[in-house]
Amino acid sequence: MIFFRKNRKTEKKLFFCIMNNVFHTSKEIHRRYDLKGSTQGRTTKYANKEFDPTIALKDNDIVDKEEYFIVNQLYEQKLRQQIRADVNFFKENKIIDYSLLIGIHDTTAVPKRREESYISQDSMRSESEAQTPTVQNFSRNLNVPFYEKNEGGLENYNGETIYFMGIIDILTEYNTRKKLEHFFKSLKYGNSISCVPPELYASRFDDFINSRILNPNQYREVAKTISHKPMLCTPIREETSGVEAGREETRNVERRKKSRKSKKNKKAKRKKKDRDRDEEEEEKKEKEIE
Repeated sequence: MIFFRKNRKTEKKLFFCIMNNVFHTSKEIHRRYDLKGSTQGRTTKYANKEFDPTIALKDNDIVDKEEYFIVNQLYEQKLRQQIRADVNFFKENKIIDYSLLIGIHDTTAVPKRREESYISQDSMRSESEAQTPTVQNFSRNLNVPFYEKNEGGLENYNGETIYFMGIIDILTEYNTRKKLEHFFKSLKYGNSISCVPPELYASRFDDFINSRILNPNQYREVAKTISHKPMLCTPIREETSGVEAGREETRNVERRKKSRKSKKNKKAKRKKKDRDRDEEEEEKKEKEIE
């Protein structure tokens, strides 16, 4: 890369880090979180106290809302393994201040108009229909990660929610300036601050994220202690055996039959009552004529 400054030509080597957009999807993001595992200053404040889905909630918010990311057991294990591998890489390279960005799409919500979508359908379609060899090879040969299997994201256990996720802000080194920042801030706030040594940052991040990722069986236990149902995470229904399910269906059929029979009887009674009333009126008219 060549720069011109004050009539002097200088050369400098630059490195570019190109990353995917975590929310590169045509689906609306109804809520988003930026999670680091720290607590100091990790609360989102909205203007006029009105919720804004384009502003990320933080660690204290997800704890206050008692929200969890509930996926099936296989994906729960894979997520934990992937996060631990990434965290170990950052720790070895003395990286801190990274966070897990998660966007939540509610599949049961009423969609916005097309022009209000974050990425238009035309944009998504034109990208997939591009005729360049690069894009064609990419779409044919790329093994999509498990956390992007469901239209770019990962479905929760019951398909009502899709999570779009990725670790961001991965270029902050724990250098001399950060060491000084940690020293002075920790005097007042302890290790609740974001800026801590890489080893502590990694273990704290891993523990916090893992505490919010659950499989259905784990959620059953957690649900007993929370004060309200987490948003977009409906309670797990206890599974019933085939015999019990059959009996319940039989009872439902009987109830429907009784309901239809009752309606027919009421209709027949109304018709009979109407006929009797008409006959009485005719008799009265005949008597008046006589």
